Amino acid sequence: MSDWPPTSRATKVEHIVKDRIDGTGEKIEHVYTNISKRYAVYRLVDRVMIQFADDGELGENGEPLAKQQRSALSPLFPIRGEINGLIDGWRISQDKETRALAKLFDRRAADALIVALQGDQGYAKALFESLEKDVLDERTSIATVQYLRWATGFAAAVIAFSLACLATSDFINSDLKPSIFSALTKPFTNDQLGIALVFGALGAMFSIALTIRARNIKPDFQKRDNIADALLRIFIGAVSAVVIFSLFKSSLLSLRIGDMPLDLKNNASEGLPHQAIVVAFLAGFLERLVGNILGGIGGKLVAQETPKAEASKAGGTKASEKNPEGEPAKDDQPTKSKKDTDKENATAKDAANHQSAA
Repeated sequence: MSDWPPTSRATKVEHIVKDRIDGTGEKIEHVYTNISKRYAVYRLVDRVMIQFADDGELGENGEPLAKQQRSALSPLFPIRGEINGLIDGWRISQDKETRALAKLFDRRAADALIVALQGDQGYAKALFESLEKDVLDERTSIATVQYLRWATGFAAAVIAFSLACLATSDFINSDLKPSIFSALTKPFTNDQLGIALVFGALGAMFSIALTIRARNIKPDFQKRDNIADALLRIFIGAVSAVVIFSLFKSSLLSLRIGDMPLDLKNNASEGLPHQAIVVAFLAGFLERLVGNILGGIGGKLVAQETPKAEASKAGGTKASEKNPEGEPAKDDQPTKSKKDTDKENATAKDAANHQSAA
């Protein structure tokens, strides 16, 4: 190897040396194994590579050994490409821990390639499948942390807004000059909507915690989807708590737990009633609760309007300001033509003549 210039590209297995240039023109970062004239497995900055057998090396059946090696490893290339895609960008990350993790996965990929070059392609495939699963788990773990950060941050913002309104509403509402802000903040104290927002957001966070515990978060390939889902769950939880709280306070919705009715309207002056906390928390935790309730109310309204619409259609009379029900007028009789009138008169005259003759 003494006659091989350090700046020349590697063309043989013996040329694969750390800090030299490989056949693709890139610097060799690390050499995992180098079997003289037969193969070498090494790492570049962005991937793990193989240097197949030198020209002239023959296999057991007399064919070129490099051709046999490529043929034996070709079934593993798809899963190897998937793994490279999963950790793409980690090797050049600014984070030291992420780069170290990429090196760990590259080490395992190199071990699987060495096993395949030794002739055990079945075990090598199993190693690659295990590696792919671990990489996906790692990416899911990263997505979970990102999801939790966004959800916690937005929930904290909602809670801070609610507490700020609760803290300032008494001072603002005591002003002699009413303002738009005082009108908006007054319900947060008098009707406890601020409490509903706080515990609705907390209920949504509890629901998210159970989701994370069940490992139902997507990998971080869909980063924007995960962020949007985290923000929307907190938003829906907070709004749902306010809506269902208002439904109970206005007596538009009632509920009995056992023999005790749930009454928020008469407990407004008790500070922080436990019933209000439970209702707000459940509304935030059960994301579809308010949607189902509103859907049921909408269904009842549609059911009430349907018979009226059908009656209007059957009667042939459109609803108007004078006739809101669309009922046909009593004197709306069809007008007879002159020809029909003459025919009826002639028929009546013939009947009278026959009767006289009889």
